[in-house]
Amino acid sequence: MDLSVEDSPADGREARRIGAIRMVVGLVQGLLVYLLTESHEQKLWPSTDPVLYAALGAAALFAPLVLIAGLASLRRPVLVGWTLASAAIAAGLAGYEAWRNIGDPMAYAYWPWTLTQGAPLTAAVLFIGNHLLEASETDRKFIAAYPSYFSPAWKHGLQGVLSVIFTAIFWGLLRLGAELFRLIHITLLADIIDKAWFYWPATGVAFAAAVHLTDVRPAVVQGVRVVALTLLAWLTPLLAVLAGAFLLALPFTGLQPLWQTKAAATILLSAASMLILLTNATYQDGAQPPTAVLRWAGRAAGVILVPLVVLAGIGLWLRIQQYGLTPQRILASAWAVIVAAYAAGYAFAAVRPGGWMKPLERTNVAAAWLILVVAALLFTPLADPARLSVGDQVARLEAGRIKPEAFDYNFLHFRAARYGREALARLAARKDAIGARAVDTEKQQYPWATPVAAPQTLASRFNVYPAGGVLPEGFIDQDWNTTFLPCVQAADKRCDAYLVDLDGDGAPEVLVELSDANLMVFGRGSDGKWSQTGNLNGCPVDLKALHSGQARAVPAEPHSDLEVNGQRLRFTPMWKGEICPKTGRPLATVVYVSGASER
Repeated sequence: MDLSVEDSPADGREARRIGAIRMVVGLVQGLLVYLLTESHEQKLWPSTDPVLYAALGAAALFAPLVLIAGLASLRRPVLVGWTLASAAIAAGLAGYEAWRNIGDPMAYAYWPWTLTQGAPLTAAVLFIGNHLLEASETDRKFIAAYPSYFSPAWKHGLQGVLSVIFTAIFWGLLRLGAELFRLIHITLLADIIDKAWFYWPATGVAFAAAVHLTDVRPAVVQGVRVVALTLLAWLTPLLAVLAGAFLLALPFTGLQPLWQTKAAATILLSAASMLILLTNATYQDGAQPPTAVLRWAGRAAGVILVPLVVLAGIGLWLRIQQYGLTPQRILASAWAVIVAAYAAGYAFAAVRPGGWMKPLERTNVAAAWLILVVAALLFTPLADPARLSVGDQVARLEAGRIKPEAFDYNFLHFRAARYGREALARLAARKDAIGARAVDTEKQQYPWATPVAAPQTLASRFNVYPAGGVLPEGFIDQDWNTTFLPCVQAADKRCDAYLVDLDGDGAPEVLVELSDANLMVFGRGSDGKWSQTGNLNGCPVDLKALHSGQARAVPAEPHSDLEVNGQRLRFTPMWKGEICPKTGRPLATVVYVSGASER
């Protein structure tokens, strides 16, 4: 692989040196990720400490990328300091997210999945921070010239996209080669590339090589950038016309249809964000004004941004006043603040005489710093959306603005991190209706599991077949909080239950219909308690025949299947506590929740 450039010999040697360093960094990154994943597989330290594990994983994922990107553009002392700072930022954000999710029954312990919000946020923060720093380094001053921000940001963004594509194709070719060898019964390559010790380091090296190749061939990235920005720029008039027509139509339709959508703020902010992106594609680095059509479209977009943001802000304010804070509304409010900053700057640039949209440059730089500040507030304890939402919603409940039966206790238990669970525990200590509902919610293992009705009420929600059948004793008394059934979860739903002796012991199992191709199987254990033992799945069966009892058990292993009017449903067991013979890992529990009878 040629990692050199076609300039002077000195430039070629420097490029080869940087390329070698980048691939070593990629290799080390892959090895670190491999060691972290292995510690999780083997249940060893540091995976046993979720906060430390998430922090180390994020640092291993992001810090090498910062180092790879900055090798050719930052002075060594600055690069080392920024790499260490990026590792600390990534570790801090990921560690905090893991800490706030400790005790969450739905949270993943494995670090890549712990970063549900943290990974995109960390990538955005480091990307913005990197280019603010790189521009300052290039111009040797804190606030650099606008082209020093624009060109590297678009270059690195496109480098990232092209590098991901290159890495995907790299793996596609490896897989293709493995399949070619498999045709002649040689599986060595397939066996190697499936090993974690190979694919993590190989991925790191491939990505680093792609970054370097695009770095030493700037014409490639430059050509892609020109095409991308040109295409985006010519979409500016289209969106400006559509958004302008929308605003002109509002006096005739009124605002009520807008608020009734319950998604007005999101749509308005999305339109405003897209206008900002397209306006930047039109302006580019400001060195060359675009054609007259694009200039007028850019000015129109700058003016249109203001009413779009105002309407979005009003919509958010009305929802918050009516229903209180939620994490989504807080994030949307932060989004609105950032877009409002852009809108103010772009509107000023649009109406200001002189150089075309020149103030846009200062607006973009200021907005980049604003994004970093907002991120530091929202994704740390300072203004965590979950913490703020819990405080607001619980205050509304305790003030009587929300009735106890209408309050979303599930939000506290499953969607508000540790702040919600701590608040739920405080509510559960109360000796009133609120406390009773909080106690019921604490028992739930899944967010879709609602408090179960009394046995006599729940029994009335089952239609039992054959007609005249009665649910076996103890069936209704089982723990329904871990089972998804429409008639259990909602009072307006009913379930069809069929009594069929599947195991031939003379006592019927209970088959509950989820769909005409899926029945849940419930059986009585040796302790006399009922629970789900598996599912019957297959092609759709004749439900009328099943209602009339035209079904029979067909012996099979490990459990009988069911035949209905000539159509067979195969039994899939619910494995619990079984261990795989080779890996020693527990078998995954089979859960089917597709389809539901709403009779």
